[in-house]
Amino acid sequence: MCPNWCDCELRVEGPPADLRRFRLRGMGVDPALGDAGEILSTIANDEEREVLSAQAFVPIPEELTATQSPVPDTVSKAERERLVRLYGTDNWYDWSVSNWGTKWDLSDPRIVAWRKHLRYTFRTAWSPPLPAVKRMAAQFPLLTLTLRWWEGGMGFRGTLTVRGDAVLEQREDKYRGSRGG
Repeated sequence: MCPNWCDCELRVEGPPADLRRFRLRGMGVDPALGDAGEILSTIANDEEREVLSAQAFVPIPEELTATQSPVPDTVSKAERERLVRLYGTDNWYDWSVSNWGTKWDLSDPRIVAWRKHLRYTFRTAWSPPLPAVKRMAAQFPLLTLTLRWWEGGMGFRGTLTVRGDAVLEQREDKYRGSRGG
């Protein structure tokens, strides 16, 4: 089944050094490896590298990547219970929805980088990545993240603004525009 696509825009604001570190983490590069500006200039032309990934901030446990959803009957009850104890679920799909807010990682991410903020656009399957954005903000407490989304198939849109662990704004309402889905 093909999903309804949720169109998303993520604006990230804050100190330039933190923006550079956020940008690196979003690309799957550990910002602790060295000077963020130097690393960015080195990888700036790497067209194969994703510019933003939920996986980079909230990685799915390796053990769950090979699971199926629904879990087949051939997997023992003991194994399923073990996975639930470790990860809160026994399969990749439920983990992704719980931790990212969507079943797949961010699709088609693009970036517009400015001096004082970053703006990303991307798509997600069925719903916006609210838990992922909240976890991103918690990892970069000096940055303010504002996610806006539109999903035309089911007709909803919303906004989430978060800094650190604090949700500053969260709202959702009906959407009837030409954007989304």
